[in-house]
Amino acid sequence: MKPMSTFGLSLAAVIVASALVACGGGSTTSSSSTPSAAATPSAAGATTNTAVGSVTGFGSIVVDGIHYDDSVALVQRENAPGTTSPADAKLGHRVMVTFDSKNFASKIELLPELEGPIASIDSVKMRFVVNGLTVVINTDASAGPATVFGGGYAGFADLKVTDTAEVHGLPKLDTLTGAASNTYVVQATRIEKRTAPGPFLRAGGFVQNLTSSATATTFAIGGLTVDATGVTPKPAGVSLANGQYVFVASTQAVTTNTMKATSIRVLDRKPANATDVVRLAGTVGQVNVTAVTFDLDGVTVNAKTASILPKGATPTNGAYARASGTFDAKGVLIATEVQLHDEAAPSVEVKGSVANFTSISDFTVRGVPVDASKATLTGCPATGIANNQFVLIHATVTLTSPKVQASTIACTADAAVSVGVMIEREGVASAIDTAGKALTLTMRGGATIKVTWTSTTFFDGAVTAATVSGATIEVEGVLAADGSLAARKIRPHR
Repeated sequence: MKPMSTFGLSLAAVIVASALVACGGGSTTSSSSTPSAAATPSAAGATTNTAVGSVTGFGSIVVDGIHYDDSVALVQRENAPGTTSPADAKLGHRVMVTFDSKNFASKIELLPELEGPIASIDSVKMRFVVNGLTVVINTDASAGPATVFGGGYAGFADLKVTDTAEVHGLPKLDTLTGAASNTYVVQATRIEKRTAPGPFLRAGGFVQNLTSSATATTFAIGGLTVDATGVTPKPAGVSLANGQYVFVASTQAVTTNTMKATSIRVLDRKPANATDVVRLAGTVGQVNVTAVTFDLDGVTVNAKTASILPKGATPTNGAYARASGTFDAKGVLIATEVQLHDEAAPSVEVKGSVANFTSISDFTVRGVPVDASKATLTGCPATGIANNQFVLIHATVTLTSPKVQASTIACTADAAVSVGVMIEREGVASAIDTAGKALTLTMRGGATIKVTWTSTTFFDGAVTAATVSGATIEVEGVLAADGSLAARKIRPHR
C-alpha cells in the first residue's frame, strides 16, 4: 500500500521500526491496517529528544511523516503566558514533541503561530492579516503540508473580518511580486475559528531589526513591530537577538501594526543534552551548495554527511524539508538525514475507529472528518464501513472542506484489534466514579465498556468529569488487557 508520503521513507524508519508498532509506535510508514500491541516507553531518565513540525496524521500522532506513540503523552498548550492546560492535537497543528529513543512521546505542546482577530482579507491573493502578520494559504505539496481548515471554517471563503482566528503555520519569505525584501509571512498549516477571543493575542516568528536602548526595546516579526520595552524574555537567562524564534503574547489590541508585548518566549530548539536527537521541519532557505548547508526553521543545518532523500535530490530554497540530527557547540544542526517533501499531492494518514458515521462521505476517524466517497476499500465488510470499524486511511487535504478526501481505506476485523491499540467508542456515560476516575459507557445495542481516565485525559467542549453523567460522548483511548478503555480524549457526541 502507498505510504503516507515520501516523508515516511526515512532512515528513522529503519532505526525504529523493529521497536515500534502500528497502533502507536514510531514507524514512519504503515503498510498494513492490522493494529498490534503497544511497546513500552523507555525508563525514566531516557534521552529527551525533540521534534518540531506539523501534524500530518493519527494512529499514533504523525508529525511530518514520523509516528510517535502518544498513548501516555501529556498534550498541552499555553493558555496564558507561563501557564498551560490540556489540549487536543489536530490535523495541521504545529507541535513540539518530546520523545524517547523508541519514539514514545512524553509531551506534545501545541505551537499556534497566531491568535487574534482577522484585520483584513485579500480574496484575490488568498491572504489575510492577523495581529499585523500576513497569512498565506498553501496548495503546493513541495512547499509543505496543505492548509487545513477547522473550527467552523470549511475553506478560505468562510473567513470574515473581526473573526477570532487561531493560525498554525511556518514563517517563510514573502515571494509575492512587489513584496518588501526579507519580509516574512506565515504559511498556514491549519486555520481555525475561535468561538471567543482568548485571554491574550499571540504572534510568533523570527526576530528582525532588534533595537534596544535604556528606554525602549523593539523588533520586527515580518510586518509586525513588537514593543518589548520592560519585558524580560523567557526562559530565564536568555537575551533577545536577531534570528531567534519567539512567541509574543499581548493583552492589548494591535495598533498601527505594533504589538505591546506582555510576555516573550524564546523557542530554543537546542536541547540541554548534546546527544539528544532533534527533528525540525520547515521551509529551506540560505542554501550553500558548496558547504551543503541551509537554513531550516531558523536553524543552520549542515547536511554534508547526511543521507538526503529521495536519493539524488538536492535542498533548494523554498522547498519543505525535515532534518534529523544533533547540535554542535556552535548551534548548528549536524544532520544525519534530510528528507525533502516532494510528493505529488499533500497526504494524510489516519488509523483508528470510525465514528459519527452518517454516510460514506461523512464520518470521522481520530477526530478527523473524512469523505470516502471516492476511496478504494480493502478488506472491508460487504455491507461497507460503519461505526467502530477499525480502519487505515490515506487521504488528501482539500481547501474547500474540513473533510479529508480518502483515496484508500483498509479495514481490520474486531478480532484482530489487540490490547494497546487506540480505538474510539461512543455512547451514554453512567456510573461515574470521580474519585477512581472511571465511568461506564453504554453503546448502541446495549453493550457496555468501562472507561478510565487520568490527569492527562483531555475533556473537550462542555463535558467535564463532573458533568459527564448522562451525556452522550465519544471516547478515544487505548484498549486495556481487561477490556476497558484508557481514555486519552472524552468529548461530546457530534
